[in-house]
Amino acid sequence: CFKPDGTPAIASNWEECAKVMEKAKDKKPWFGIEQEYTLLAWPSLHPLGWPQGGFPAPQGPYYCSV
Repeated sequence: CFKPDGTPAIASNWEECAKVMEKAKDKKPWFGIEQEYTLLAWPSLHPLGWPQGGFPAPQGPYYCSV
């Protein structure tokens, strides 16, 4: 989340978060981070795990993974 010159990227909130966490460190704050991404098959760029030419079943087994 940093630019090549070492400054925080515009879309990065890590620096602001670090300031808030430092102010509240005696409270031992914690939080979770969610990151979503899709793995695509090459060269079709079709989402991995999806049926060819279609869509997967409703959310459930496709919702979360490790």
